[in-house]
Amino acid sequence: MNEFRKQEKRVATFIYPGQTIGIIGAGMRAYWLALTARAMGFHIAVLAARPTDPALQVADYQFIGSLASAQDLAKLGEVSNCTILMDENADDELLQKYAQHHYFPQKAAILSITQDRYLEKVFLNDHNINIAPYTTVLNVQDVYDAVDSIGYPCIIKPIQKGLGKERQHVIYCADDIPGSAPYLQHGSYIMESWIPCEKELAVVVAKDQDGSLTTYPVIESHYQDQELAASVIKARIAPEVGDEVRRIARQIGNAIDYCGVFSVEFFLTSADTIYVKSVIPGPLDAGDVFSETMDFSQYEMHLRSLCCWPLPKPHLLKEGIMARIQQQQISASFTQIQIKPDWHFHYYPLDGPISDETAIGHVTIVGQDLRKLANQVNATDLWNV
Repeated sequence: MNEFRKQEKRVATFIYPGQTIGIIGAGMRAYWLALTARAMGFHIAVLAARPTDPALQVADYQFIGSLASAQDLAKLGEVSNCTILMDENADDELLQKYAQHHYFPQKAAILSITQDRYLEKVFLNDHNINIAPYTTVLNVQDVYDAVDSIGYPCIIKPIQKGLGKERQHVIYCADDIPGSAPYLQHGSYIMESWIPCEKELAVVVAKDQDGSLTTYPVIESHYQDQELAASVIKARIAPEVGDEVRRIARQIGNAIDYCGVFSVEFFLTSADTIYVKSVIPGPLDAGDVFSETMDFSQYEMHLRSLCCWPLPKPHLLKEGIMARIQQQQISASFTQIQIKPDWHFHYYPLDGPISDETAIGHVTIVGQDLRKLANQVNATDLWNV
């Protein structure tokens, strides 16, 4: 079976129900992908770092090991007809070597852009896409030198993504600049303007192995302390704004060597100026709102793209709001279950330590009148959309 995969790894290969999908990565997005793959008739293999990872619960083949180990990846590849990456922090060079021996149609080249804030900004600039003004800084003097052009407020972030909000520092005035020193000890940083954001938006795109693109309706994302709190579809924006963010997402999709679902996140100002925030490979947390509002979820579109199944055009069935349930809201959410028969509640099989702010589930509310849905959500005093 593996010999067949080696022969076919460089061409688009139809993956049949009954064959095995190998998933590199862990967490809830890998869990939802595995559940969807199971419903489509595939067997599942998962490589995760912890034996209690939720995705392993769904797997026919369980591999506990390091995503940075060529040997552990090879074990997954031996049983997989198609391998899918669900960890955007994986080693792109290691994955490119893996793809020489195993069928990995997703391609790892995108990671060099999406893992590195500087390279991502260079890529976007090269394609004349609007982003926040930025520069690189190595020390506190660099911050003083750059602030005249960047302006206040601004923020410094590690060039490497995935290090957490604890490694970021907001600068509101000159008195805040010396506070940059402890952060800059860790290496090079990006310093960028703080965009006065009216809304945050996202466009989820599926790209098949022929390069054709299919876009979802625009999502309106709500964040609390840099963590996703809720997502709304359709986004409450002017039609021309929706057209433009979808155009930008398609422009990026045409420029990247990639297959599968990816997302582009945006800042929108009160003057309807659009800035690209980031490019994210794979399904998006905010895109979980699609599962009850669209006829095809982002996870099915991801699988269809990578398994060489034809891509449908997703249709909006109902408007909706997806709100994350935090650990500190769990008792209140149980009350909502008892009084909201039309709401869709999901609770996650989490592993590892859980804080009050940990998302332990989500609820999706659907209907034909988004204003009424928002009023219902806001009336709970648990969320504000």
